[in-house]
Amino acid sequence: MSQSTSVFEQDLAATLHKRKEKGRYRPMYPPSELANTIDFGSNDALSLSSSGALRCEFLRELERNPGFQVGSKGSRLVDGNNQYVVDLEAYLADFHKAETALFFNSGYDANVAVFTTLPQPGDVIVHDEFIHASVIDGMRHTRAASTQAFKHNSIKSFKEVLHNVKASFPEVREGRRSLFVALESLYSMDGDFPPVHQILSVGKELFPLGNVVFYVDEAHSNGIMGPKGSGYICHHGLEDEFAIRVHTFGKSLSSSGAIVLASSIVKDTLANYARNFIYSTGPSFPSLACVKAGYNLLESLEGEQRRQRLQKATSYFLQCFFKHPIWNQIKGSANIGIANPGRLVSSDFQSPIVPVTTKAGKAYPLRAWLLREGFSSWGIAYPVVPKGEDRVRVVIHADNSHPQMERFVDVIMQWALEQERSKRPDFKAQL
Repeated sequence: MSQSTSVFEQDLAATLHKRKEKGRYRPMYPPSELANTIDFGSNDALSLSSSGALRCEFLRELERNPGFQVGSKGSRLVDGNNQYVVDLEAYLADFHKAETALFFNSGYDANVAVFTTLPQPGDVIVHDEFIHASVIDGMRHTRAASTQAFKHNSIKSFKEVLHNVKASFPEVREGRRSLFVALESLYSMDGDFPPVHQILSVGKELFPLGNVVFYVDEAHSNGIMGPKGSGYICHHGLEDEFAIRVHTFGKSLSSSGAIVLASSIVKDTLANYARNFIYSTGPSFPSLACVKAGYNLLESLEGEQRRQRLQKATSYFLQCFFKHPIWNQIKGSANIGIANPGRLVSSDFQSPIVPVTTKAGKAYPLRAWLLREGFSSWGIAYPVVPKGEDRVRVVIHADNSHPQMERFVDVIMQWALEQERSKRPDFKAQL
């Protein structure tokens, strides 16, 4: 090993050591660790992957397309385009009630493309502080004049930021430059929804000249809500209000890739200027067929039944949690909790993402406790969430049974009870 390489790896090792000291190191767990565990952590909310339903439909999709070609021959702008992806984009645009659609290899790629390409010099981007990391990374390389965050789901903060934009950017105020407003439809770490109607109303009221570009990332709502699983915006009938929608396939659809839903001029601009689209190999048929198979399931009776089961399972989990006998005795201790569960509901739709909060530094120990008891769920801490807001991110699945959820809650409560006893040895729970 050369001296330069040695110094290089020493620097990396020192950086990793610091991360471990801060408790922020995240290993890639071996698959064997999760073998035979009950899933309360993955994004497979509809259980399409774990049930085998997606695999069966994928094989049927292959049979519908005999003679398909494996592999891709280049970028979509040269030899990597094919009729299947063109037809799939048209199908997805129709499914989500959009003018056109452009396929990307991942949701990350789609968001980076949108925010590095579409905002022009002089434009301003306003976004929820908890927007996806891929949007943040796109904004780091944007040509917009300014990016400004408002406090999560706070209309008061949103108004304050918009008033600041009006005062500081006369071209935006006068309608000569665009104001981008970026939201998520279902926030991945908090499991809550944006006050979308209020945000639309405030944006239009303060900028009435038609230069507000509303954007939404539908990663976590795609497939689980709206007509046939078409998402949050379709659920609320707001398709015409959002100029750009990004739907990803790596969450409840258990596939990979993403689609940008927009006008034809937006699609054409992305295809011509988004560097991660231009210089990426086009998607291969098996990846596209897996996406189509997932949508076939969404449109089917089975898809509707899975969405209904997911809602019932989520409600049952919350019922088990808040009616558990231990909960009534420890709920004031802050060892565990579910902050303001009412925020997890939008138009009677219950979010399957439930953040079970812990004290600082306790999310990973709770995750380890759950794993020892045969449950898979993930501890989340800073910098993924704000300091002091540690949690275990619970994701309910359509195929989680009542006994599984009852046992899962029991294990969580037993852990919280042990935390209480560690600081109050005389504490005795009444079961």
